[in-house]
Amino acid sequence: MKRRKSGKLSFPKHMDLPCDELGPEDGVDPRILFRRESREKRGYKDHQLCKQVFRTINYWLSEHPSQGWAAEMYVSAVTPGPDAGRLQVAVAFGRSLTLDEAEAAVAQLRKHGATLRWEVAQAIVRKRVPELAFVLSSSPDNGEEDE
Repeated sequence: MKRRKSGKLSFPKHMDLPCDELGPEDGVDPRILFRRESREKRGYKDHQLCKQVFRTINYWLSEHPSQGWAAEMYVSAVTPGPDAGRLQVAVAFGRSLTLDEAEAAVAQLRKHGATLRWEVAQAIVRKRVPELAFVLSSSPDNGEEDE
């Protein structure tokens, strides 16, 4: 009878091993090792929504300069809250105001929140319009958006 060979692979003594040492990529699936990263940045859609809201509210503020509280007010930044369902809109002023005057102007802006949300709904293409939370900007930046 023939003797069965064991299931172990053995290399002939004259043959070298495939590698001398183990490297960091040894044992990693090549499909994972050579996978391309996604070209779409994380949060791309949130950033796009913030930019659209930024433009829409700045346009609305520029169309209503006759109201004393909106004079020289502009949006300095729009950032998503925990998700894109709630956006924080930071506003600043082109002229210097006292803190009380600035807070009163932001309170007036909050009163127009429903109108602004409707304007945003007209400008974006989404099933649900995000809630807008208006805050006073801590650092004014000339009203230019980030690109």
